[in-house]
Amino acid sequence: MSDQGQTICGTPVETLLFAALIHRDSSAIASLVGGDIALWSRASDRAHDARCLPYLLQVLEASGAAPPTPVDPALRRRWMLRALAVQAECLRLTRILSEAGIRHVFLKGAHLAATVYPAPWLRPLRDIDLLVAPDDVARAQALLLAHGGAMKRHAHKADKAIDPEAKHAAPVWSPERVIPVELHGHATDEGAGLCRASVARLDAALWRDVMEVPLGDGALPVPGPEAMFVHLVLHGIYDHELNNGPLFLTDLVHLLERMPPDAGRVVAMAGDLGIMPGLAMTVSLLPEGTVGRNGLLAALRTATGTAELPVLPEESAAALLFQDSTARTELRLSADLVATGPLARLRLLAGKVFASRETMTDRWRMEGRTAAPPASTAAFRLWFVAVRIRGMRRAVPATSGTRAHLMRLRALRNGQGT
Repeated sequence: MSDQGQTICGTPVETLLFAALIHRDSSAIASLVGGDIALWSRASDRAHDARCLPYLLQVLEASGAAPPTPVDPALRRRWMLRALAVQAECLRLTRILSEAGIRHVFLKGAHLAATVYPAPWLRPLRDIDLLVAPDDVARAQALLLAHGGAMKRHAHKADKAIDPEAKHAAPVWSPERVIPVELHGHATDEGAGLCRASVARLDAALWRDVMEVPLGDGALPVPGPEAMFVHLVLHGIYDHELNNGPLFLTDLVHLLERMPPDAGRVVAMAGDLGIMPGLAMTVSLLPEGTVGRNGLLAALRTATGTAELPVLPEESAAALLFQDSTARTELRLSADLVATGPLARLRLLAGKVFASRETMTDRWRMEGRTAAPPASTAAFRLWFVAVRIRGMRRAVPATSGTRAHLMRLRALRNGQGT
């Protein structure tokens, strides 16, 4: 049974969704659309939460299956119009930055939705990620604030000085206020398990092979396929530990199909960054018929000198990719607490309790508070701790089983087992 008690024919919903979405397994598809409206509703809600409902419906249609309740045509139109609006914002962003002489690269979803998916609406975006040189982040942020403006939730950061060493600046609105934009001075940070030198090497790789892909009446600057593939692996396995959802794998499948990277270069780059176990786990999760999968496996075996590569069990991948989005932070915290010794655990908890005022303000906004936060730091901290405790209590049912899967991913990523 899944952590949320949702099963179909005794199989967790997450496992069936993974099999249907990634492997297009006919029996999993039949189970999902088998006629029980309540169970389909749970499955579609989970897919919606994981941002893959459009893709799931496309998989069902391609297989000749239909959900027990018809999809509202207006919903599909909204997805399509949203995708077109986001693409228009990408073109506005590249024009604004180019006119200012600011070199930039579109990362992850914006690039992939526009260039490798059969249709852009199949790949919903939460935000647009743009990489600029660290010294250009402040100027680029000022430009975007002048065009789109600050987001209410992050307004308290609008006047804060930009740290050129930070991974990204506070999100701001796109020019027409369609979607948040994150300006990155670095593609990742040391929190992803990389040393500072490796962070710099990843940035250099993303800048080295920049190419332009056509979009409408313009073009977007994007990374070359090798750097993009490695960045997606790092983002999914190390930054997010699969809590960014199943689009992590569909992104890679479509990148391999439409912009096939050189397997040897991908493996060499992963080795240079020290993320070979994460790359091996990722490749093991790709469907067997995926273009380029065998070439990547062969290159990995040659580079490591072994045929026994780390393999994340599909039940673990399914549980993590379709985990409850409201409990992601608490899940990672609970796994961190289990993995650390008493002193480190105490330091970790102290860091959560004695968070900066900015961190507490972020939480205040996340909770939907519109009034100004308490002026008294002590009162503000009491509120913050109470909210975190409530969050942990709510998350216990949603994280108890999933935590074991997360611990397994971390062990394999750290070279403990195959």
